[in-house]
Amino acid sequence: AASQGLVYRAVRHVPFLTSSTRLKRLEFCKKMLGRKTEWWKKVIWSDETTIKLSPTTTGKVWKHHSDPPPVQGHYKWAPAYWISGGISWSGATGVVPLKLEKKEGFGARQYQAQVLALRPNWCSAALSKLMLMEDGAPCHRAKLNVEFRAQHDIKTVPILPSRWPPNSPDLNPIENVWSDLKQT
Repeated sequence: AASQGLVYRAVRHVPFLTSSTRLKRLEFCKKMLGRKTEWWKKVIWSDETTIKLSPTTTGKVWKHHSDPPPVQGHYKWAPAYWISGGISWSGATGVVPLKLEKKEGFGARQYQAQVLALRPNWCSAALSKLMLMEDGAPCHRAKLNVEFRAQHDIKTVPILPSRWPPNSPDLNPIENVWSDLKQT
């Protein structure tokens, strides 16, 4: 490798939160801090996640009871389910299995068709009246979905989705639900 002009170097670690990100998080938290309990009771926290079907570092895997035990191994592209759901003060929504288009991934059109448009089916009537809190994922911020929510009277927490601070999954409590689900 040295003859090719290559030099071995340790990877430079970039801080998870830059000073700019810290300021954005602080601004967001200050804005939300003054909200009273009654206001928070009107919020439904939603998000999407993947559930891997291959063994993880813990050796645990999701599988059907009738399936044979998984073969331990390393998967470069492990099979996974994509799901969506929400939690609120009043309870949880159903879990929505998502279908990914191989070429497109999970974009704005898929989010609209599989989550927003089907919201009455996976949300109780009481939960569907709550303000939807979404993070700053591109499919949430897409103009297509901003317009869809307005046309279908889907209320959102009154902050611009683009102002959700980057690298801030810890600000959405549903991330704790996903974490527990993946470790079960």
